[in-house]
Amino acid sequence: MTAAATGNASPRMDLKDALSAVGDGDLLTADGATPEGMREASLWNIYWAHSQSVIPSGTLPFLLPSAIRENWRNCSCPGEVPDELLDAAAAIQEHTALRALVWHMWWMGFHAPSHPGIKKKPYFSAFFTDRGVVYLAIALDLHRLLSEYHRAQRIDPEITRDTSRQVACFADNYQRACRKLGIFANQFFWLYHYLHEPYVRLGRLEFWYRSFPKNIRVLRRRTSGEHVILSAPGLTFDGNGQTTLPGAIPGTDGCWQSTQEYIGGVWRGNRVAKDGIVECTVSEYADADYVSILGTGSPVVDIHIPSGGGLSVEALHDSFARAYTFFAPRYPQAPPVAAVCFSWMFTRDVHAIMEPAANLPRVLRELQLYPVDQASPNGPAHVFMQDAPFSLAHAARDSSLQRSIIAWLEAGNPWRSGGMLHMFEK
Repeated sequence: MTAAATGNASPRMDLKDALSAVGDGDLLTADGATPEGMREASLWNIYWAHSQSVIPSGTLPFLLPSAIRENWRNCSCPGEVPDELLDAAAAIQEHTALRALVWHMWWMGFHAPSHPGIKKKPYFSAFFTDRGVVYLAIALDLHRLLSEYHRAQRIDPEITRDTSRQVACFADNYQRACRKLGIFANQFFWLYHYLHEPYVRLGRLEFWYRSFPKNIRVLRRRTSGEHVILSAPGLTFDGNGQTTLPGAIPGTDGCWQSTQEYIGGVWRGNRVAKDGIVECTVSEYADADYVSILGTGSPVVDIHIPSGGGLSVEALHDSFARAYTFFAPRYPQAPPVAAVCFSWMFTRDVHAIMEPAANLPRVLRELQLYPVDQASPNGPAHVFMQDAPFSLAHAARDSSLQRSIIAWLEAGNPWRSGGMLHMFEK
C-alpha cells in the first residue's frame, strides 16, 4: 500500500471529484461515448446518490479494527488478521474521498435494490498498489449482514457460518492467483446474491433456489420412470455429437443443428447421453408414454462449487441430500426438481486429462451432463484464477490439473464447458 495522495476532500462529494481524488478519474470517461459507457455512468450516478445519502458521518463501522478481527474469524479466514488489512482499513477511514468510495462499494455490493451489474470498479491507485485488499476489507462484513438476513429466514447459524466461508474461499483464490492479500473485484460483487437470494452452503456445495434458465428438457417414461434428456434447440454439433466452437456452420464438415419442439402432444428432439454426447437423430416421445418434468422455468437449485478441493462422490451426494431437505419444505408448492450447474468441469475432456480414479472423473460419472452453447467460451479460467477472459499465455502452471489442461490446449484441443443435472425425483 502507498499513500501518495494526502488531504481530505469535502463531505458528500461529487462522484467525479471523488474518483479523481483516489486516482480513478478516467474510470467512467474512457468509453463514455458508447452505449455501454453511458449506461455504466448512469448506474454509477444513480447509485452514488443513494449511497451517499446514508453514509455515516463518522467512521465506517465495518472497518474498525474490532470489526475486522471479528469478521475475519467469522468468515473462517485462517490465522490472525494481517497488519496489511488493518493498515488498509485505517487508511480508508482517514481520507474523505476514499472513505466515500469504499462506502459506495459496500452499499452497492450488499444493499443495492438489484444486483449492480457494473463493469467498472475503482482501483484506488492513488492509495493502494493493489485494490484486492480494499475489496477484502469490504467483503468481510458479509457474515454480520448474512447473520441478520438468515435470522429473519430462520436459517440455522451453522449454515450461516458455512456460507460465510465463501469470503475465505475468494481470498484463497486471490492468494493463489496474485500471491497477495485480497479478493477479485468481480468476485466481491458475487456476494450480493447471498443477501438477496435463497442461496446457502450445504456441505461441500452452495445452492441457489431459482428458475431453470436453460432450455434442456427432461422427460420421464410413465411406466419405467426412465429419464430422457433432450438437448436445447439451435446448438451446433460436430459429427461426434459434441458442441462446436464459434464459426461452425450446420450442414458443412459434418456439423448439424439440434431441434426441440412440442407439437400435438409429442416431444421431438435430440437425445443426450449420460456423458453429454447428443444423438443427431431426432426422436419422438408422446404424452401417452412420457411426462415432462424439467424445462425452462422449472424450480431448481443452481450449484456453485467453492474452491478448496475435496469434491468427492460422497461429498456430492451428501450436499444433494442436504439441499433437497433444506429447500423442499421452504417451497412446498414448488420444491426443486433438480440440482443443476454450468461449469468448465462438466465436459468429457476431463476424462482425457485425468486418471479415472481421480475425484473429478468419478464425480462426472455420477452426473447427467448436457451440452451448452460455446459462443462465449471462457475456458477453464477458474482453474487458473483469472479475473478476465481466459488467457493461455498468462495461465499458471502450479498444479497438476493446470498443467494437464494447458498441455491439452497447447496440443490444439478445444475446451468445451458444459452443464450437469441431478434429478431429485426417485
